[in-house]
Amino acid sequence: MRKKEQQEIIQIMNILFFLTPKEDVAHVDEDDTMRQVLEKMEHHGYAAVPLLSSGGKYIGTITEGDVLWKLKKEGFPELHEMEDISVMEMIRNRDNKPVPQFSGFEVA
Repeated sequence: MRKKEQQEIIQIMNILFFLTPKEDVAHVDEDDTMRQVLEKMEHHGYAAVPLLSSGGKYIGTITEGDVLWKLKKEGFPELHEMEDISVMEMIRNRDNKPVPQFSGFEVA
């Protein structure tokens, strides 16, 4: 292996050190309700959580602000009423671009 290739692998491994595997990241699914979003954010103490499709692909990010604006729009419903509000009904104000996979490099 050439020195340049070794340096690229070391750089990738340095980046991977800081990434959390997807299965270990607290997230919400596209079929979750507003109540589930609130409970997950509260349980983990997060101000934002990633929104994933049923196939595990990143859709966007749900923030506390997104939740608050939806609560206001809905007239501040009771907790049990939030079970009827889909996470997909929320307007998201911050969607980040997904991190591309490194071609030719697999993480065990």
